[in-house]
Amino acid sequence: MVLKVPDGPVIDPSKHLDRLVVSDFAVLEPDTKFAAEVREPVFLAANGYGDPKSSNFGLNEWTERLGEVRLVGDVHAGVKAERFLTIVAEPVARLSRSIDPAVVANALRQRQWPDPPPYPRQCLPDALLTTLNSAVIYSTDQRNSIEKWKRFLRIEEDGTIEFADCYQVVKQLHSRTEQPGARVWLYVQLIGFVWSVLYVFKAAYAEMGYARGVRLSVNLIGTKDSYLVDFANGEGVDKKRWLDPLSGMGGEFGRTQCNDANLPMAFQVALANMNDAETRQIIEGIAGKIGRAFNHQSDPRCFNYGTRVFPWNEYSPYPY
Repeated sequence: MVLKVPDGPVIDPSKHLDRLVVSDFAVLEPDTKFAAEVREPVFLAANGYGDPKSSNFGLNEWTERLGEVRLVGDVHAGVKAERFLTIVAEPVARLSRSIDPAVVANALRQRQWPDPPPYPRQCLPDALLTTLNSAVIYSTDQRNSIEKWKRFLRIEEDGTIEFADCYQVVKQLHSRTEQPGARVWLYVQLIGFVWSVLYVFKAAYAEMGYARGVRLSVNLIGTKDSYLVDFANGEGVDKKRWLDPLSGMGGEFGRTQCNDANLPMAFQVALANMNDAETRQIIEGIAGKIGRAFNHQSDPRCFNYGTRVFPWNEYSPYPY
């Protein structure tokens, strides 16, 4: 539709031919205010996320606390987590106002969350710890005065958030021999959990009054020689279902070991546009990357066969 022809010929409406009107494109002035507020991404490199091939990838002061209390012989001992999930969000711009991380953490704990899935309320740890520049809420495995952390949510004064879990999404199978059982990631639990945590992050930034972009990093730490199990059980296309990797795949199970030491997945998210559809798009991207890393040459098996239907009825909102 041509609304105005600048200094050009009169266009005869009786002739149904397209006309190309040549004009200069408007060039927008750079947003100098926003450019001055842009932050360099420094958190990941400073907190152990610099080199995904490193044996120390993802390890920092707080993730070192993750683990479980086991009975070793007749004595309980704290065992550090070798495999865990972390989700990091770092604002691309400086916050417009200073925040108190403890106030944000407590607001999340007291928030009235909706009941339908996802389940952000069930992701939140309970105990609160504060430092000079951050607040951490965490849950523990504690026996006989030995304590290890199951998960934590750390909120920094600059708006960076780090979430970590070693309890909901990764397990070691029991073995009938003296050798340890296979180490497995629970696909449906992992995707449902990350989906729920994204809503925690969105609520946290709403409490901070921040609605611009964030750099989102989803990381599976310690994936080398581990397996992906817990596929969607529901019927999909042509009423087909995924085979159970522990019983129905036979020799194929051995070919689905992960060859990567760690799985870092990076996304850029505009919080103002982070509605249900945008969140689903992020989740589908994560699910596809994880499937490829475990040599799944198919649609992501955390959705019902051949679909993008996620089986929330199979997801446990509470830790195993």
